[in-house]
Amino acid sequence: MAHSISKAFRTSKSDELYTPSILVQPIIKYVSNFKNSFISKHGRQPIILCPFDTESSEFILAFKNLTTVKHGHISTGQDFFTHDYGDWDICVSNPPFSRKLDVFKKLDKTGKPWAMITNLMCINYEEIGRYFANNPGLQILSFDRRISFDGNPSSFMSGYFCRNLLPKNLIFEKLENNNAKQYFIGSKMIA
Repeated sequence: MAHSISKAFRTSKSDELYTPSILVQPIIKYVSNFKNSFISKHGRQPIILCPFDTESSEFILAFKNLTTVKHGHISTGQDFFTHDYGDWDICVSNPPFSRKLDVFKKLDKTGKPWAMITNLMCINYEEIGRYFANNPGLQILSFDRRISFDGNPSSFMSGYFCRNLLPKNLIFEKLENNNAKQYFIGSKMIA
């Protein structure tokens, strides 16, 4: 039975599903390409913002050796909607399920590149679908498997919604497993 989605639809503390490493690894090459292009254009390293992450987040662990990373999390007093993160150049994270559209809108207002991991079926939600229909340029990085966040088979497909990051608007990536049952490796952010 798929348990992951039941957690995703709640708007309490379980509004968060911590991103496992298997879902962070595919975005690294695109962030690395962005970094190289950014350095050529601006002569400095880009700053990555991970606004829904603690120090033990898989995003932070992956990006800290790549470039400068700023992060924050509501549990440590950094509310994405009110906290001033200062300068940053690209945003990559996993937004709270119930606030995805608000996050997309705020990021779009910055005009900066971003990548947010989310369940892909949210594109079918009327207000999210309408938002992207009226604001073209959405890029999607999708996977060939439904990846588990909690060790149980997932009932939903995850992928990255992006702006100004991918070389084309739709990319499919092959993953080595679904991170469920014997393959499960949980996010270090849970600990």
